[in-house]
Amino acid sequence: MHAWRSAGFRVLEHLVFVKPYDSSQRYVRRRHEQAYVLAKGFPPVPDIPPADVMDWHYSGSELHPTQKPVMLMQT
Repeated sequence: MHAWRSAGFRVLEHLVFVKPYDSSQRYVRRRHEQAYVLAKGFPPVPDIPPADVMDWHYSGSELHPTQKPVMLMQT
């Protein structure tokens, strides 16, 4: 967070993507991905904010194995 703040970002929210499978197991079964919503300045609040916890579906993307929903990032 220090690096984000040093670069001028503010933490707005925290998102959790629930996966239908375990990506790893050790002391716990890892069934989620997480992301922070960062901003510079004061972006407008969306008319319909997304939920902070949502299902994640593997997209089959070759760009990144845990690619998040692009539409969410555009809101």
